[in-house]
This record gives sequence, structure tokens and C-alpha cells, in this order.
Amino acid sequence: MGMGKLAEITDIFQKLNRGNTPTAVIQNGTLENQKSAVGTIDDITEIVKENNLSSPAIIIIGDVVSDANNTKELSQKLELYLAS
Repeated sequence: MGMGKLAEITDIFQKLNRGNTPTAVIQNGTLENQKSAVGTIDDITEIVKENNLSSPAIIIIGDVVSDANNTKELSQKLELYLAS
């Protein structure tokens, strides 16, 4: 349902001058065929189309998207450290 409303959701944020808000879409989260797209409100619709994402998917909006990227990098560094 959210993916069908993605354009409407982004329009609302853009009308509130929040186009730079970090945004992510995760399709089939935790499954082998998981796909994701990361961008901003202004470009997430196009990124989703380019990456052929569809339902079922979760739309995440806000600074937590940026924090997730930082957490992923930290986790990867920790894994490398522990492996050595």
C-alpha cells in the first residue's frame, strides 16, 4: 500500500519544504531477494523506478536513514576487526 502512495507521500513532504529529507525503501527486507534504494524525498521516486522496487516494501523517512548508513559502516569495520 505504501509503495502505491509513494508519489503522494513525497508530494506532501515537498510542499512542506522537506525535499532534502533522507529516505529509504526496502523491498523484501531480510529475504535473499532484498533490494533497497536510498535517496531524499526529492529523488526517491526516481531511484525506486531505476532499481525496479515494488511491494512489499517499507518506506523509511528521516534522519534515521543517514544513521543507518553510519551504523552499517561501523558494523562492517567491527566485523573486520574481530576477524583479524
